[in-house]
Amino acid sequence: METHLLATLSQQQVLSQEQQQSLRILQMPTQELLGEIDLMIESNPLLEAEEPAQPAPGDGGTQGKEREDNRDDRDEDDSEFDAGQAETPVDQPYETWQGAPLDEAPFERIPAPESFRDDLLADLGCLPLTQRQHLLLACIVEELDDRGFFTSPFETLTRSYARILKEEGVENVTATEWREALAVLQGMDPPGIGTAGPVEALLKQIDRIDPVTMHASSLETLKRIVARHLDKVAADNRSALLKLAGGKSAILDEALRTLRTLSPYPIAREANTLYIVPDVVVRTQNGVSTAHLNASSHPRLRLRSETAQSEISSSSRRILMGEAKAFIQRLEARRATLQRLADAIVARQQGYFECGPASLRPMTLSQIAEELGLSVPTVSRAVSGKFIACRQGTVEMRSLFSSVSFSNQSGNAEEQGASEIQALIRKLIEAEDPRHPLSDEMLCELLQKKGVPIARRTVAKYRTCAGIPSARSRRKL
Repeated sequence: METHLLATLSQQQVLSQEQQQSLRILQMPTQELLGEIDLMIESNPLLEAEEPAQPAPGDGGTQGKEREDNRDDRDEDDSEFDAGQAETPVDQPYETWQGAPLDEAPFERIPAPESFRDDLLADLGCLPLTQRQHLLLACIVEELDDRGFFTSPFETLTRSYARILKEEGVENVTATEWREALAVLQGMDPPGIGTAGPVEALLKQIDRIDPVTMHASSLETLKRIVARHLDKVAADNRSALLKLAGGKSAILDEALRTLRTLSPYPIAREANTLYIVPDVVVRTQNGVSTAHLNASSHPRLRLRSETAQSEISSSSRRILMGEAKAFIQRLEARRATLQRLADAIVARQQGYFECGPASLRPMTLSQIAEELGLSVPTVSRAVSGKFIACRQGTVEMRSLFSSVSFSNQSGNAEEQGASEIQALIRKLIEAEDPRHPLSDEMLCELLQKKGVPIARRTVAKYRTCAGIPSARSRRKL
């Protein structure tokens, strides 16, 4: 097993610093992205926001045709991101679409779900691990705090999950097994997941920096600062930091610039409740549904005028210009990837957007990844925390993916979407005895009797996605 795990870890792709930042921007939910944009505009005087174009009367029906024309003219690109090649979406906020004769659902101010654990489990499901390893990792993921840190002793894990693991045929788990499973998780995205705290999270991110993209001395200086001297950064003690860089300002400046791109928290969450702003709006006209990026969720930035740039010293301007152009490119890459993803989803789920959940087709992350020439983890990150506004309301993009097959009442094999499985689970729970609520194992058995061959852990995942608490939390004495 140790050899297998080490082999898995050795396959971890070393990403450049720019690729890491692009992936981080891609995964961000809308509210976090907007906060990131505000911070960049505030810290970089060369950046400013573009005003979204106002739609001209009668333009509503031309966008889909324009996008098809653009798609035909676009060269094939096998990279993970289509940087700078974003198709032109409808450059107007979703709010301006209200009143259009297309029957879109109104804007819904509903709390965004905490779904990073589900995303991690989906990504882990793509790794070639044994069932035992997957179960241990699922326990560790469950113990992560809201920032993505893992601080539970392995002995506590063994005690807390002994019964659940035993039900799955897993016993006598050693500390070495827990440690190896944690190492696999720490090799996942986002960088720093499963670490014990901010310092360790930052060091894990530094380990992923491609040494080709950064001067070796700057990289070593960065490691020393993060490991023992972050207090000096907080106190803005440049003289002390300069000593760590061997007295070389260029080395220190590169280290500090890189530090500003890192996050001390693997999972960034707002203190207040986040509300959903749809990333994509689906418009259905004449029986055909098309996807359009919501300009409110994907603001564009531009460089300020040359007159404004001239107010900044030439040395600072070169650094700021590089940072500004790189950030604009990341945003455009995100727009392009999400547009391609939305187009692929809507093309496969035409029935759903026209007729509703009963017409939801089976669709997997791997199918979309293969179609778009992306990796499964990239697609998983792209759909994480993203929402689509359509006739059915505002739905989570990930909820449109499923691959569950079972027989209907007439005995014919059918494939059902995740939303229908969740509906069945919800119906069973609504009918349960509140003094003796149904465990995930019981739900699994009842679903199997209804012709749904589903695993207990899959039941747990769908129950969590549906916002239903565990049996222990539902029990009423």
